[in-house]
Amino acid sequence: MKRLKHGRFIRVKAQGRAYTLVELLIVMTVILIFGCWLLQECVKLSKPVDTKSTDGYNGGYAGIGVKLGKDNKSDAILITQVAPDSPAAAAKLSPGLIVQKIDGTPTCGKSALKCRLLIEGIAGTKVRLDLVNSNGNEREVVVLTRIDRVKWSS
Repeated sequence: MKRLKHGRFIRVKAQGRAYTLVELLIVMTVILIFGCWLLQECVKLSKPVDTKSTDGYNGGYAGIGVKLGKDNKSDAILITQVAPDSPAAAAKLSPGLIVQKIDGTPTCGKSALKCRLLIEGIAGTKVRLDLVNSNGNEREVVVLTRIDRVKWSS
């Protein structure tokens, strides 16, 4: 790219053609306006996130009414709380149950947060939990339907 003086205008030569600085400014302005419009349209299309979720987690996704924790000794994912009037309560899940798999994905080696994200999904869809009691002698598989709002008692 080199500058050429031609009359009153300074021209910039690029790829075999000479452009005035005014022409370049106009093109850059059009590109900037189009970019801003495109960004605005993308923001309109994105799903709004509900930050006032009542289930204690970031909103936007439905759950089944359990809170998870990790047992430091066994590295197992445990149900630590069950919300009343939730799919988990209806299935008679209780704190202390070990979650071995979520939709066929083993929980061993995963964090409680990662497992929570596996449980969350779109309201009305199902999630399968493979559970074991704390003694390890009773296995249970439950399929629960996610609900939009889980109400936790204070």
